[in-house]
Parts: sequence; structure tokens; C-alpha cells
Amino acid sequence: MCDLLASEMDRGTIRLLLAKPVRLSSVLTAKFLAGLSALAILFGVPYAVIWLYNPLVYDTGLKGLSRGFPDLSLVLGVSLLVLAALGALSMFISVLVSRPLYASLTTFGIVFVLQFLIPQIPYLKNAERYTLSYQTGVLLNVGFDKIDLSSFIGNPTHTAFILSSLTLLLLVMVWAVLVRKDFPE
Repeated sequence: MCDLLASEMDRGTIRLLLAKPVRLSSVLTAKFLAGLSALAILFGVPYAVIWLYNPLVYDTGLKGLSRGFPDLSLVLGVSLLVLAALGALSMFISVLVSRPLYASLTTFGIVFVLQFLIPQIPYLKNAERYTLSYQTGVLLNVGFDKIDLSSFIGNPTHTAFILSSLTLLLLVMVWAVLVRKDFPE
């Protein structure tokens, strides 16, 4: 999702978008939802294939499909929530670093640091709980009963609220940066 805004600024086409009688918030919302829709398809298709394939493997028929649908919905919903937060982060980085490749690399670096270096901090008690993968496990722990996710301790409502709030905050920050940014001719 870094490319959604960074490429517009890099090529100078952002000025054309802003010259149209469309609000900046509408442009940002459309770009964010388009990126999230693409990610939903990229993740949803394999999830749906697995959901459709499992009843064949385990010979459970339509009953297996109906029993597996809540798990499919939960996994897709959690994936989209996490991807929305990451997408908003990448859009924010892309308005600060207007080259698409550099924005992508910067976002990857930030996620890498948060995911792999935070658990190494000796001063934080249970530092692994502050990683995105751990919090994803907390969210998935709500609905899965066939897989033991009991080691993921936390409140899924808090995690969902924090990820949603972070997404909205980052999108508002993207808007604020773009409103104040000067785009050269």
C-alpha cells in the first residue's frame, strides 16, 4: 500500500487528483479501501480454497463447510484488521518518504524492528506480547477451539480496539501531512 500515494507524489500526478473537485479525504479513503480490497482478495482466495478443500479431505460434506465458516470469517477478519493497520502505516510512511521503493523499505524496516527486536529487549516483562504476531494470536484465540492457542494471553477486544484506533490515527495523520504538504510543479 506504500505505492498508492508515493507513486502519485513521485510522478507528480497527486496535483491532478487534488485539482479535481474531490475532497482529499475521499481520495485517501478510496485509495485505502482499494488497497485493502486487493489484500482481501489476495488473502481471501487461499483461505476460501482451504475452507472448501477441508470437507473433501475429512469427508464431512456440507456440514463441514458450515462448521468451518466461522473459522474462515474469523481468520479473514483478523487478517484484514492487521493488514489495515499495516496498510495505514505504509501509507503514512509513503507521504513522508515519497519514493515508493524507499517507503516500502522503510515500512518493512519498522515492522521488522517491532516484530523481531522488541522481544529481545530485556527490560520489558513478556516483551513478545508486544509483537504483532502475538496480538494476532490473541485475536484468533477468540474462536479457534481445535487449535491450542491458550499461550496467547490477552484481551482480544483491547487488541482489536488498539489496531482499529491505530489505523484511524495513521490515516488522519496521512491526511494532515498531505494537507500541509506542498507539491512542486
